[in-house]
Amino acid sequence: MNPSLVPGGAGESQVAAYVADTLKALGMTVTTLEGTPGRPSVIGRLAGSGGGRSLMLNAHLDTVGIDGMVDALAPVIRAGRLHGRGAYDMKGSLAACLASVKALVDGKIPLAGDLVVAAVADEEYASLGTAEVVRHAPVTAAIVTEPTELDLCIAHKGFVWLEVETLGRAAHGSRYFEGIDANMRMGRFLGRLDRFEEELRSRLPHPRVGPPSLHAPTVLEDAMKQVLDRHYPVYPVVDAENRLRGLVRGQSMFEARAFDIAAQPGSMVGVEKEERLGTPFRSSLFMRHPWLQLNLLTAFLAAAVVGFFQDTVDRLVILALFLPVLAGQSGNTGCQALAVTLRGMTIGEMKPGTERKLVYKEAGLGLLNGVGVGVCAAIGMYITASSQHSQNALMLAFVVFLAMIGSCVASGLSGAMVPLTLKRLGFDPATASSIFLTTATDVVSMGMLLGLATILVR
Repeated sequence: MNPSLVPGGAGESQVAAYVADTLKALGMTVTTLEGTPGRPSVIGRLAGSGGGRSLMLNAHLDTVGIDGMVDALAPVIRAGRLHGRGAYDMKGSLAACLASVKALVDGKIPLAGDLVVAAVADEEYASLGTAEVVRHAPVTAAIVTEPTELDLCIAHKGFVWLEVETLGRAAHGSRYFEGIDANMRMGRFLGRLDRFEEELRSRLPHPRVGPPSLHAPTVLEDAMKQVLDRHYPVYPVVDAENRLRGLVRGQSMFEARAFDIAAQPGSMVGVEKEERLGTPFRSSLFMRHPWLQLNLLTAFLAAAVVGFFQDTVDRLVILALFLPVLAGQSGNTGCQALAVTLRGMTIGEMKPGTERKLVYKEAGLGLLNGVGVGVCAAIGMYITASSQHSQNALMLAFVVFLAMIGSCVASGLSGAMVPLTLKRLGFDPATASSIFLTTATDVVSMGMLLGLATILVR
């Protein structure tokens, strides 16, 4: 089975070795090509006397998968026909090629030109084998022994796959001039594609295969959402009339989304999705610097909260030791919620009506996690305060416990609400979400710790 279609498939190595041995036994000069490791193709050449034209018999070694088939690899003969995966497509044709050579050899039939048998890999996916064979074994003509119900097929239309991506930039509806609508760009492209197809069809058609045709498939993101609950190695690609046009690997569909997912960490801290390793220095500076200024402004806000409780900090200096503890724990809680929320948005799990459940879930997780880490933090505060002979050690521990719970609940809510709010306002949910989340968690955690201490510790 073709491993490009079936992850873990055995590939062509064993059958290629068998074909190579068979061709050698028939007296052919055999060459094995393996430009792609594990994907061998075999060329056998029966030399002619010279002066004649050469002919290639081409058959592929690989098959598609066996999903939905019963005992697909156990050959059965019924009504004089062999049944099993690959018997028709196309081990039968491959056997016919070998039998033809054997008949020529056994009959001692002289040939003027060379006869070449090419047993190729990867026909079912990217035709790696045939692409490699034609570079090493040029011939005058070839017969591709693909099954055609015994009809001669003397022309092939061919195909080209093109992947088109349009990039955009999110912006609020009131500041539309700052945004770039990727969907509109794709719409203009599809409009021109439609006009191009009309032009192609107006040309004189090929006498055997007719005019060329173009087809625009489902937008990748929409297709991804449709197959989230279907985990097949390969998906059919059909046109509007449900006629099969090709196949696409399930792995490829998810790989195509990998960039968006990989770009999320950068977007969370203000690195634009458009920025790449090769982005010019000046462009990178203009993309990043405004977000750093925004981050500085939000840091001043957190500092202002501490400044508001300056008297409490002066009175209870020990609280300064636990400010980074609360900020770190609540920040991590918020980042966990943020990561789950953004992942759900990216892969299409965030459906209408799920937002409220998500918020409730993250609040509940923040509460339980806050209790767990709050107990440990409270014990740490009690030990630290007792070692300093503080008369308020127990109350300080209680303050840390309450502040940790409140901070984790608020952080979980913020981790879910920040991207949801950005999306509702028309912005990219990932854009600088970490900056806004960090501000919320710092303000809440520091404010709760210092505020509770001001109220409860006298």
